Amino acid sequence: MDEVDREKLWREVGDITGSGGSCEGFAVIVRKYQGNAQALEPEVAAVTQALLGFAASKLARRDDPSSSSSSSSGPRQELEAACGAVYELCAARGVKATVRAFPHAVRDLEAVAETLASLDPSLRGEAWRTRYTLLLWLGMLAKNPFDVETSVGAGRESFLRVVRRACEASLGDAGPARDAAAYCLSSVLTRRDVPPAELEALVGRLEELVGEVAGAAGHETVLAATGTLRAVATALETGARARSRAVARRALEAVAPCFGDDRPPAIRPLRRLAVKVVGRCGCALLRPRVAAWCYARGRRSLAIAEVPSSSPRRQESSVVEPAFEETEPDGPEDEEAAELLEEVVDRLLEGVRDAETTTRWTAAKAIARVVARLSREVADDAVACVLDDARGVGRPIADDDARRHGACLALAELARLGVLLPARLGEAVEALETCVRFDRRTASGSVGAHVRDAACYVAWALARAYDPTLVSPAVPRLVEAVLVVAVLDREVHVRRAASAALQENVGRQGNVPMGIELVHLTDYFTLGSRERAYLEVAPSVARLSPAYADAVLTRVLDDRLCHWDPAVRNLAAKACGAIVADDSLLFDRAMTHLAPRATEGEDVERRHGALLGVSETVLSRAACDSTTAAAVARIVSEIQAAKKRHYRGRGSELVRVAVCRAIAAVARRKGPLDVEARVSLLGALDECVVHPVDDVRDAAVPAFRSFCATYFAGDDDDSKKKNPTIVVVVVDLATRYVADLAAAQTPAATRGLARCVGAIPLRILASNHILDEAIDVLCRRAHRDDLVSGERDAETRRDALSALAELCGCGGGGGGGGGDDAEFLLYMATPARARRVFETYVEACRDYGVDKRGDVGSWARVAALRAAAALAETASRASYPAPSSSDAMIVPDAVARAAAYLGPAAAEELPPAAQQPPLLCFWTPAMAHSLVDVALRQLGEKLDVVRNEAETVLRKLLCSDDVASVPRRGALRAALFSDDRPRFFFEALTRAMAAAPTYLDSCLGGLAVTAGSGDSKASDEARKALLSTARDWAKKKNLAAIARLARSLVAALADVCFFASKKKEPRRADDDPEAKHRASATAAALSREEAARAYVPLLRLAASLVDSTPFRGFFVEPAPTDRFTTPGGENLEVVDHDDDDSIASVLVTTLARVAASRRCATDVRKTRVVADALLAAVSLQAPRNARKAAASVLSLLALPMPRARAHVSEQLYARLVELGLDDHHRKNAFSPDQLRAAQDRLETSIWDDDAPLDKLRIQVDVLADDLGIRDEVARLVAILDTRITHRAAAAAKTPDELESYASLIRDAGY
Repeated sequence: MDEVDREKLWREVGDITGSGGSCEGFAVIVRKYQGNAQALEPEVAAVTQALLGFAASKLARRDDPSSSSSSSSGPRQELEAACGAVYELCAARGVKATVRAFPHAVRDLEAVAETLASLDPSLRGEAWRTRYTLLLWLGMLAKNPFDVETSVGAGRESFLRVVRRACEASLGDAGPARDAAAYCLSSVLTRRDVPPAELEALVGRLEELVGEVAGAAGHETVLAATGTLRAVATALETGARARSRAVARRALEAVAPCFGDDRPPAIRPLRRLAVKVVGRCGCALLRPRVAAWCYARGRRSLAIAEVPSSSPRRQESSVVEPAFEETEPDGPEDEEAAELLEEVVDRLLEGVRDAETTTRWTAAKAIARVVARLSREVADDAVACVLDDARGVGRPIADDDARRHGACLALAELARLGVLLPARLGEAVEALETCVRFDRRTASGSVGAHVRDAACYVAWALARAYDPTLVSPAVPRLVEAVLVVAVLDREVHVRRAASAALQENVGRQGNVPMGIELVHLTDYFTLGSRERAYLEVAPSVARLSPAYADAVLTRVLDDRLCHWDPAVRNLAAKACGAIVADDSLLFDRAMTHLAPRATEGEDVERRHGALLGVSETVLSRAACDSTTAAAVARIVSEIQAAKKRHYRGRGSELVRVAVCRAIAAVARRKGPLDVEARVSLLGALDECVVHPVDDVRDAAVPAFRSFCATYFAGDDDDSKKKNPTIVVVVVDLATRYVADLAAAQTPAATRGLARCVGAIPLRILASNHILDEAIDVLCRRAHRDDLVSGERDAETRRDALSALAELCGCGGGGGGGGGDDAEFLLYMATPARARRVFETYVEACRDYGVDKRGDVGSWARVAALRAAAALAETASRASYPAPSSSDAMIVPDAVARAAAYLGPAAAEELPPAAQQPPLLCFWTPAMAHSLVDVALRQLGEKLDVVRNEAETVLRKLLCSDDVASVPRRGALRAALFSDDRPRFFFEALTRAMAAAPTYLDSCLGGLAVTAGSGDSKASDEARKALLSTARDWAKKKNLAAIARLARSLVAALADVCFFASKKKEPRRADDDPEAKHRASATAAALSREEAARAYVPLLRLAASLVDSTPFRGFFVEPAPTDRFTTPGGENLEVVDHDDDDSIASVLVTTLARVAASRRCATDVRKTRVVADALLAAVSLQAPRNARKAAASVLSLLALPMPRARAHVSEQLYARLVELGLDDHHRKNAFSPDQLRAAQDRLETSIWDDDAPLDKLRIQVDVLADDLGIRDEVARLVAILDTRITHRAAAAAKTPDELESYASLIRDAGY
């Protein structure tokens, strides 16, 4: 315990003993050391003495009227605090170690007994810590010499009767007080002056309780029987042997119902204690001796045994030879006990096979103690039974794991006590080898980890118990058995147990080959990671010795590759490849073993593991020879021929994945295959790339990529002439995959085929003149409006974008023809293709598709950003300076380098240099501006993954010279990346808005939506960044920047609300240059997904901005220099045409249009958001706009949605009260009288009930009269009635019989 905790501990002790404080602080400190109880040892005695010394002063004393009693709450609470602290100390350090430090002055005996007897029975649940401590204390005090018939208590009863009554009352508790009562009662009953009849009476009571439990008694009886069993077991352990021997027969009869095959289920909680009682009875029936026939190693301390010395005394204490002479004890004692000992051994063997682990542990320890005192013949029979259980000889499968586990525990204990003679060490090692491999499959996993752990305990015990000369013949088998468990077991605790056993054998036996190296490799912490154990430790161990390599490889091939867990099979396959990588003999052995198993039998796990092993074994070599390649091709062909058997049913997807990995392994190691084998393997991949399971496609696409690159892209003209069939296969491959992708109508097919088209080598697509078709198909599949089976598929869009990147040589997947990207763009692409692909990327960055999984469009945005940045680097490096004449459009060695890609025949077909397109248009400033625009927009998103990718792209564009022609590079770099990397880039975005006004709308595109979302930490940070930036600009009098920001936000809101109200993409009026210049960049290509996504957040943000101080000055009226042209011209009957086109007018006009829309009239959430924004506009110091906003708010009170009306009425009342408190009445739209009248009307009306709409309209009209805006409100209510009527008519025409619960709730207004 460190000094800080020690000071805190004693401070808490002082609080308890000084002022009677609570023990909670003491408990917090002590509980920290429950896993390291030894650290408390130096303080246990002093702390216990201090606490119980204080408790002694609070005990109930007959001669002290001021002492504690059950009726005085003050001293009782102080006593409970001290006893509670002692309990926490016992729980952390252990009862046995703590009780030894209890004070044992006889003067406290009567006080403890009287206090224990005076505790209020009604407070048993609250004062259980006090009873626990007092019982333990009384048990310690009972060890003092005194007259047990001493009278104590107010009734002057004998001490024995008081203690027995208090203990029997607590033996039925369900908590720790039961164990304390058992300890106390056993301490009293085992005194020499207590009559033996008292112990016999306790055993008789035990017999009654066990009989009642066997007869299906209640829970209270089970608890009482448990406490009594513990008391009897403790008494038999600590009492005199003669007294225990006298009650042994009756105790065995009392616990007899706990044994046998016909025992009732209610007995199960008593089994462990019953076994403990049987073991104690067996020890009591036998003399406390170690039989002469037991193996004795002498002194087992290494410090003594290994110190060289010529002194006779030191030599005498070294290891002695075992004595095997039989010396049978004489006397009537053993004859009287003989009839009970057989029953004791049988019951202990039954306990070793029990279903409970704790019972098996107790039985294993007990049987070792008992057998060590028996004759050699009887002990040998018991050891034989234990060995048979460990080997599983003649045992049913149902309890096989419990029998083996208990047998291993018993073997370890028998070895530690010398009962397992050296003659049986071979059988013990054989049983150990069986148990370390035990793993029985169950429905959802396996059973056997505890058996393997116990087997490692046996190995640990054997190393400590026997002389190295005796164990040396079995050491190789023992070490190999434990070693494979240490490096290849599935469970971490078993690997570490095997490591401990291995370390013990290496250290004590001393004849383990490469033992020190083994101990270093199989370190406790190294084996904590299963992956590291398989992939690093196992191959390293195999390289130490051929024997270790053979043992590890045999375990991998015979067991691990057939394991029930697919993760273990995967790791085992990789370990197999690492082990055989440098040894040809091991490689041949693995292939010979695995190849037949991959196609034989019906076990899917064996076949899957064999295929994985074959693939990793092939990958372990630098090259694949023809024999190995042919073997893999034959395996795949046989599986394909029997696909109905191998590819159907449980585990068929795993087999497909393994087949794809085997094909990929041969392709990556360039194994030679004939045309027929290539076609066969390609057919297997064709089925897997369109499989509906993602894992199968994920394995098939890399295999397809490697297969095409190895067997189709590298053939020269001579090989094509020798094998014309390969030309047909290649042409069919490219054409078929592109056509299938264009026509595919299932998500699995489009996802897999898109990735495969990107994986086809560019040489194949270019030579067959379908490159443009492939690019067009991928671009179409990457568009957000592409439909698969009538629905949009986000995974298809993502995979198509990744395929485009790979096709252009920018995706890192091995596509692109194999040359550098500059040569690819020079010979394989044109500027038109580059721009076509780049536009697809930019368009994909506006993919905001949403489904039940969330923002699935972010997958496409991330893929598009990554691919666009890579294409920007490639295109920028490939863009040459403008040529001086048309003759310089192709560099001189263009034909030679084109021939290296296309072949001589294709190179000759290149058009003349004069007809080549310009080479300087691959990358233009406009493209750079578009990429920076979308990256800045994504930098303000809510999702971390999108922001992180946008940050990476912007760093690549702005902080390096790999991409040219980036507008405002220096200003953006200084604004975004001048400081250390923050968690959010929102403040940096606001700095970028000021540094580069060109990108103002781009920065606001994502930032504004995030700031208005209000559902995450990112939303709070974004809103805070916007408002703090505006306040900083206001302090600096930078009104122009605030005006630009306000105009952009209002314009974005107007655009979003306009587009969200349309059923399809609207037509923009692009013939007005001034309007086009002032319109926001968001509206240029705004989609319905973007509008729906930004609709509610921008409305929330508008309410925040109108109420914020920096922006309030820009929402006044009039502002003749601040004009704005709203998009579209529809639905203008909602607003006043004579209003100014100021920011306030545009904002109120937009909000009024939203309030009168069909979407708002039927959606509670949107109604509430729009109402909040309109209410913020009501307080504007612009009377006409404020009146319009108020009219729109009152129209919302006429909607048939009670929750929406309640929210609007509450917020409107609060806003009117705020306006009434404003001193600037001359600038408000309403007079104080109007405000008071409207407040009274809102307060007296009920808006959240199901009143008829006619009654609601009357209330709204009266409220509008109070504010003087009845005509405007009536017009808006009429418009809303029209919207609601049209919606109801549309719903009546197309009834939905399967309308969801969400639709029902929405229509009901909730």
